[in-house]
Amino acid sequence: MHFLIDADTALYKAGCSDEQRWYEVSTIEGEVVHECQYKKDAIEWIGDKPDLALFQQKSAGPLKNALSNLKTYMNKIIDHEQCDTYEVFIGGTGNFRETVDPTYKTDRDPMSKPLHLGAMKDYMVKKYKAVRCDGMEADDVVSYLCQNDLKNNCIVSVDKDLRNSPGWHFNPDKLIMDYVTEAEADLNFYRQLLMGDATDGIVGIAGYGKAAAMRVLPESMPAEDLCSIVYAEYISKGYDYDYFLVQGRLLWMLREKGVMWTPPLMIGETE
Repeated sequence: MHFLIDADTALYKAGCSDEQRWYEVSTIEGEVVHECQYKKDAIEWIGDKPDLALFQQKSAGPLKNALSNLKTYMNKIIDHEQCDTYEVFIGGTGNFRETVDPTYKTDRDPMSKPLHLGAMKDYMVKKYKAVRCDGMEADDVVSYLCQNDLKNNCIVSVDKDLRNSPGWHFNPDKLIMDYVTEAEADLNFYRQLLMGDATDGIVGIAGYGKAAAMRVLPESMPAEDLCSIVYAEYISKGYDYDYFLVQGRLLWMLREKGVMWTPPLMIGETE
């Protein structure tokens, strides 16, 4: 089987595993007067003192530690008994979703990015011939490449978003391999379109969780029917077609290169 590896998660897991975070309390002049591990403790220490400010800090261990962790994680994947050949994909520059919604992922904590990320990506390119994905995300690339040969290709990722893509899937954290049919992938996508994705700042329908999504869409059905039901939910909650379309395009994992999601029904023309 040919493994299509979305390695961005591996980079973050390995890079952050040897990092330390803490909080500093500083004066207006920049003098550090207190340090603590937890934000709530720092806030309590500051109290009502207006001349003090709170800053989050972090440090990383040696690069060799991060690379060792990364190699261990990658070996768990490429040494798997079902892996005959593999390709590795990592994030590059630009993302078409930023043209769909300029606020996409802008609320992510910048401190979540590993300090050694740049050097680790260079290592991935050198050791595993990793491909930098420009203009889209690595999960988009593994998603549409998998569609070229659904029998022999396998998406390797722990990202739940990729469950919106048909084909074989391998989760290297849970060591689970299974097959997602097109009907299951469509159901997963439309349920997520109801829920949104808080991690990426995608709202969907505010207040909808997994239970509500499963109640509205209890089982697989043709994509046109799933779309009509979800769109009706959006309209009933006061959202318009343009908002519905943006949410869908932010959540859709590409199944064909360069082709963004379009609702299977021309529901927008009635608005």
